[in-house]
Amino acid sequence: MDTTTDPEPDLGAVWRPLAHPIDYLDSSRPWRAVAYSLVTAVLAAITAGLVLSILLIPLLPLWAYILGRLDRVRVTLLGTERIADPHRPVAGPLIERCGARLGEGATWRETVYVVAIATLSGAAALAAMLFWAMAGALVVSPLLVRSEPIDVWRVTVTTSQQAVPLAVAGLLLVPVGLWLHGLLAAVESSLAVWLLGPTQGELARRVAGLETSRSVLVDSFEGERQRIERDLHDGPQQDLVGLAMTLGEMEAELGERPEPRAQLATAQAQLDRALASLRAAVRGVHPAVLTDRGVAAAVAELGGPSLPVTVVCGEGWSPGLRLPPAVEATMYFTASEAVTNAAKHGAATAVSVALDADRDGIRMTITDDGAGGADPDAGSGLAGLVERAATVGAELHVFSPQGGPTTLAWRMAG
Repeated sequence: MDTTTDPEPDLGAVWRPLAHPIDYLDSSRPWRAVAYSLVTAVLAAITAGLVLSILLIPLLPLWAYILGRLDRVRVTLLGTERIADPHRPVAGPLIERCGARLGEGATWRETVYVVAIATLSGAAALAAMLFWAMAGALVVSPLLVRSEPIDVWRVTVTTSQQAVPLAVAGLLLVPVGLWLHGLLAAVESSLAVWLLGPTQGELARRVAGLETSRSVLVDSFEGERQRIERDLHDGPQQDLVGLAMTLGEMEAELGERPEPRAQLATAQAQLDRALASLRAAVRGVHPAVLTDRGVAAAVAELGGPSLPVTVVCGEGWSPGLRLPPAVEATMYFTASEAVTNAAKHGAATAVSVALDADRDGIRMTITDDGAGGADPDAGSGLAGLVERAATVGAELHVFSPQGGPTTLAWRMAG
């Protein structure tokens, strides 16, 4: 089963064009409908052969499963989206996978579908053959009448001149037949969407499974982040601090010897820069203040003299309010990215962050006085923030008209 969220097929894209016959016939849709119906007729004939062969009836669910996979994609020939796969993923030996498939309602809906298609398409194929045979006979009737008279609707036609109206009628039946093929294809595709797509219950289970997987991933990423932060803090950072102390002791022991003292001073400066960079990296992974004091305190430390950040806590945001670590991390990095963008791209001079919580959920609103024009669809870091909010079940909406202000509205339902 595909874990992506497939859009629901729009059957209106198949049915609506039939309401405008002239435009419909003046497009490629009739010929795609004919191709769709012809393929359906061939598949229906194979299905009928399986049903008529008593020994092959046990293979019908297997054939239905194969045909279902094909027809979920084949409907795109008519201009609609592919049908989502209702089957859950299964693993293990072949016999176990077969048993799991036979236990799914989707497999038996597929079986009903192929039987229905075999019946419908068999009758439709016979009707289409008779229709086109009649239309073809009318078109060539001026030639047929030369060999013998033709009886049409109790009227005997004996000359080619008398058969001309019949030929015209046969030509007029061609667009009618093409439109009828479109109607047949619309019925067949509607049946496919109805029986081959997932039910509401299957969709609910899929969503629940995705949410569980997402929670596992979020927890896994948070655990890995904490491990990296701990390793950086307890490993390289402590080593560098120890080295700095050693260099300081060596500098004290050298006395007034200028050349070694200058070399030590250079090494000390380089070490101080490396230590500052490492500390900045540790803060970037996860600032200690966020772990110790929560979102409000961590966000208040963003910005600087050139871009002050003001944090306003609503009545529902009690002092020291703590949230799940993954939620706090997401809120903090959303605010951090917003402040960075405001300084780098928006030429902002101030940023305010409003935090609030109530029975409806948690809200964070970030507003800057910059130039605006931020667009999450343009491939900026804002798109990543929207996706990151979704990993904890939150939503992020960006409002950034040209000229500003830019507002990021982050919300997680309670």
